[in-house]
Amino acid sequence: MKFRKRTKLFPGVTLNFSKTGISTTIGIPGASVNIGRNGSFLNTGIPGTGIYDRKRIGRSRKPSSTQILTSEHIALEEIDDLLYDACPSEYTSSELGELAHNLSACYEERGRLQTELHKAKKNLKHKKISRTIGRLLLVGFLISKFDEEVKQAQETVREIEEDLDVCHIDLSLDMDKSMEYDYKKLMEAYFGLLNAENIWDISSCTPNKFDDKRQANEISQNRERILLNYAKLDFIHATANAMHFHNKKGEDLYIYPGFALVKGLNDRLGILRFQDLELEYKQQIWIEFDLPPVDATIVGKTWEKVNKNGKRDLRFKVNNMVPVLEYARINLKSESGLLQSYLVSNSPAAKQFVERFQIFKENLV
Repeated sequence: MKFRKRTKLFPGVTLNFSKTGISTTIGIPGASVNIGRNGSFLNTGIPGTGIYDRKRIGRSRKPSSTQILTSEHIALEEIDDLLYDACPSEYTSSELGELAHNLSACYEERGRLQTELHKAKKNLKHKKISRTIGRLLLVGFLISKFDEEVKQAQETVREIEEDLDVCHIDLSLDMDKSMEYDYKKLMEAYFGLLNAENIWDISSCTPNKFDDKRQANEISQNRERILLNYAKLDFIHATANAMHFHNKKGEDLYIYPGFALVKGLNDRLGILRFQDLELEYKQQIWIEFDLPPVDATIVGKTWEKVNKNGKRDLRFKVNNMVPVLEYARINLKSESGLLQSYLVSNSPAAKQFVERFQIFKENLV
């Protein structure tokens, strides 16, 4: 009888927020790594006994290989290796290399398990069909073999499903009172933002200026409508939901209190420190070809087809007037190359969100 048994445990992560900065604890009860501005430390002990030890680790040595931190075997060399492994994404902040490595490893493992599960369920289906055909043909001496094969296939499916259930990173967020207040206000502002009637992704077609009305017309027709939302990623079990900024032609952004996770179209992950993410708010005069949203202010009208000078293009007999609205433009960017732009119909809500984001960000410095 053949059994499949493999256990993979990913460490829990605690982000500790205070006015003095952020520290990261990665590990399991009894063995964890704490990373902060004072360095990296290995914490070991026996839970419930009070026996505890703390040692500095992670000097300038850069090893050649890495291993995943598990509950079965933890060695100082393994943790050193983990600290200096780089995330494959170019957006990753160097200070978050270890967290990025663990999240990427967990994400890749879930993908592999999901592929395994699909194959195992397909195999189980075939085994059941073979057993049914055997019974219909009255192949009595093979029935027991068919039953055993179905049982093994069911056991394989069950084990993979169990592995998937535990294959995630437990992310805890520990903030002091002032940080909790600022983050609560940020989430309230985000709730106001995601309830805007119109949110457009213009990341792939955003010029530096919108002075040319003809160019703005073309962009209006190519923009992508999106919905913002609170996200729960299956490989991250967090005590706070992420603020999700969807990008149909590029990287999705999931913003947690201490970092932002970037998920590209190729399913590669990157992590930015919260401090390295810049949000920019601008009032944006925008031409609206659809029904004007109720939460936007109409500031004028123009022709659907215009010349370079903004006047009506007389070459078109059917050339309707369209409203000119005041939208908000939010740019999300980083020095490492991230750039996403959105148009939001509710300009005051967008402005408040960017302001609350900046307040929380300043308290993390």
